Amino acid sequence: MTQPTPRQLADQKTYALLHVSEEDLRQASFYASHLLKKGWHSEWYERRGTVYYQQAAYTTALVMAYTRPFTQTRGGSSLHGKTIAGFSEEQKAQHKRMKVLRDNIYAHTDIPTRRVRPVSFAGYPSAIETVPPMRLHKAEVEHLQTMIALVQKSIGEQKRGLLHAISAEAFGRPV
Repeated sequence: MTQPTPRQLADQKTYALLHVSEEDLRQASFYASHLLKKGWHSEWYERRGTVYYQQAAYTTALVMAYTRPFTQTRGGSSLHGKTIAGFSEEQKAQHKRMKVLRDNIYAHTDIPTRRVRPVSFAGYPSAIETVPPMRLHKAEVEHLQTMIALVQKSIGEQKRGLLHAISAEAFGRPV
């Protein structure tokens, strides 16, 4: 059995990235479907507390799972522009918005996105805080589902193209 070439190793790494990204997008699609099924697109004051927190959890999971493939990792890998090349300008804008939401609200506590007014109750320090809404509008979630499907299609095509490069001859096992 011959050793894989550097190109074949790079292709294998790319294939693994695509495969893992595909799973992240499967999760994102599940979370989007659940939000739509439940009709969870409300402000905190429009539903009782537990429903809003469930909505917030699924919305957070959707944003995180969707953006994970496009986020630079410690290993330096993320999906490149080729994967979203088929997006319309509107889809590119929403893609960018999801990344901003991830960075500023869902993955990190970004202080500028909140308003904090210090107060004291019976001598104890506290604050009145305005928190960004943990929701996506129904149309945004539906739009994301379309975008997820487009990225999944692109990933499938890229994986099929890589199969030859990382074939049985290179690695000694059937693909």
